[in-house]
Amino acid sequence: MPCPWAKHGHKKIFNEKKEKRKMNRAELIKAASKESGFTQADMTRALDAFETVLVNAVHEGDEVKLFQGVSFKGEYKPEGTARNPKTGEVVKTEAKMTCKVKLTSTFKNKIA
Repeated sequence: MPCPWAKHGHKKIFNEKKEKRKMNRAELIKAASKESGFTQADMTRALDAFETVLVNAVHEGDEVKLFQGVSFKGEYKPEGTARNPKTGEVVKTEAKMTCKVKLTSTFKNKIA
């Protein structure tokens, strides 16, 4: 099946053997700058700013909704206990902030 975004210069995400390919930061910046017409330096600054704002918002427990179908939400996890599945030993866990990422069916249908 051809990649539906091939007309925009995107490569197939999966090769014929269905092996996963990971896009690194430099590749993301290059692809986004090509798609938007901005320079790679501008895209780097924009991505850095986006990361800073997202991390700060999630750290504060806020929910950040992106485009249609993707949201990030910070959630506080209190300290508690967990069990090591290998040894069965009970260990204490520290309180921490975690991030939940939610994908709606709208987004899932776009990438299917």
